[in-house]
Amino acid sequence: MTNIVHSSNNPSSTVRSVTHSDFFTNLEEWVSNLVTRSGNVAEIKIDLIENDNTYTIHADIPGVSKDDIKVQVDGSRVSIIVESKEEVLEKEGEIVICRERHYKSSQRTIDLVQEIDEENTHATYKNGVLKLTLPKKVVRTFKQIEVK
Repeated sequence: MTNIVHSSNNPSSTVRSVTHSDFFTNLEEWVSNLVTRSGNVAEIKIDLIENDNTYTIHADIPGVSKDDIKVQVDGSRVSIIVESKEEVLEKEGEIVICRERHYKSSQRTIDLVQEIDEENTHATYKNGVLKLTLPKKVVRTFKQIEVK
């Protein structure tokens, strides 16, 4: 929320009044734009779904080959790592005027509540969407037996 206020007695001179929340909103937007436009990092957007036995993650990773994607599971932490190779666009007699479609690397780490059963995880990549099926590790509980 931005307010325009006149400074002292001169109505033609305006000063922008920025609230505390505006500062952080604008800072977050600025950093996001900086990261996105730098060409080195692209944000991986996800949907995370949980049921009693499984976590399912859908991650948008368009424009890369499945060979560029690595998934690591360590306990309850899941990391998606993308390292794409830069495509050579210039051909003899051509000049690239604008290049916005590439990025070199990207990573997203998700910390889950329960540990993952690494042996039974599945990953598929279709139409720019990575789908991870992550079964929860069975937690063994113990029962104390009363001695009579």
